Amino acid sequence: MKTSILEKINVVAEKECIPVDAFFELTYNCNLSCDFCYVVKDKEREELSFEEIRRALEELKEAGALFLTLTGGEILTRDDFFEIASYARRLGFALTLFTNGTLIDKKKARLIKSLYPLEVGISIYSADSSVHDKITEISGSHESSISGLKLLKEEGVKVVLKSVLRKENVKKYPKLIALSERLGVRYNMDPIVTPRNNGSKEPLSYQVSDADLKRIYSDKRLYPEKLRGPASPQANPFCGAGKTLCGISPYGDVYPCIQFPQKVGNIKKSSFKDIWNNSKELSKIRKMKPSDLKECKDCELRLWCGRCPGIAFLERGNIYGKSAVICRIARVQKEISG
Repeated sequence: MKTSILEKINVVAEKECIPVDAFFELTYNCNLSCDFCYVVKDKEREELSFEEIRRALEELKEAGALFLTLTGGEILTRDDFFEIASYARRLGFALTLFTNGTLIDKKKARLIKSLYPLEVGISIYSADSSVHDKITEISGSHESSISGLKLLKEEGVKVVLKSVLRKENVKKYPKLIALSERLGVRYNMDPIVTPRNNGSKEPLSYQVSDADLKRIYSDKRLYPEKLRGPASPQANPFCGAGKTLCGISPYGDVYPCIQFPQKVGNIKKSSFKDIWNNSKELSKIRKMKPSDLKECKDCELRLWCGRCPGIAFLERGNIYGKSAVICRIARVQKEISG
């Protein structure tokens, strides 16, 4: 099998610790109130100004970042969003945007088209408007999200319907697939629900059952490729967090990944370059070895496990430990693979 250019880039980036994939949370403000959202606003802290974001984008580019995902909160609640995104494009970033789509009108759809994004991910949680609106806690949000999605499609923008599968919508996810197909967009459905960034376990009450996980991972429409495992015992159990991946919060906190919210520095106090090259926390993450995973190294599920240090950190505050949800998924995948 031929190695793609992106795979070659990632090999070099991991070896040299180049953050080719950057995720920038522009704001934690949002016009929706999704009951399982991981975001926790800190009313005592100010979000980054346009000038601070511009400087951070320049530093990310200098550090070697190629792909930039702008996310939130809701990115379109920032009045300066298009200034930020346009500047990022001028720097040469390949952009991906995450939005709930409710604030997109014809003018904004045209402006988004002018950014030439790789894709725009729009969060829709059900084909049933009442289920979606209950999750977002905003009446009419389903209709508004669908409208925004259609406007982007009319402009020729590549759109992905993103959804988190949870107790309230998992039984009817085939209808969400059908909706995606009618709308002519790709879909991406994820059954992983994580704690909030402040450690609150409240969102975990929305997790799907093991039986539903098995149904999800057995569905070729969701997972057309062969499931993970059994992997080689020598397979690398670590992801690119802190090596090829980085995240920046609206307050300027730098993370190994936005799903791994361990603060390793803040761009208001230090340059991104200084944080990326000299953070003791990042150095610790990069030096992790399989033998450091005391709970995992002899686990019967390790060959099926796609462990995430970020989720382990959120669940238990321990980057070396197990994650309950990842263990459940590994167990299901082992059962499916027979």
